[in-house]
Amino acid sequence: MARRWSRLEAKLAREHNYLKLSRRQQRALPEARELDDIDDQLEELHDQQKTLLAVLPTLAATSALGLAGKLAVAAFEVCPEENEEAHHLIASILRDLKAITPATA
Repeated sequence: MARRWSRLEAKLAREHNYLKLSRRQQRALPEARELDDIDDQLEELHDQQKTLLAVLPTLAATSALGLAGKLAVAAFEVCPEENEEAHHLIASILRDLKAITPATA
């Protein structure tokens, strides 16, 4: 969805100089409706993600897979550009857990 938004915005910028148009001019373009729809969907998904992220610490992992899932979320949320050491630590714990946990079919 984000990729489609990016391609659509690039096309609008290339063909209509979209970013320099007024909001009214932008909305007059047929493709702008799809761009707005994607924006709405992305915003809704972001809100859902925030809600789920707030609930995740209250859930107890009951298996190695559950623990790995929570660590994967933490690795994704801790941006390496903002906190490289913490991101690498979480990623290494996830690798360690994978190495010591038997593979399941």
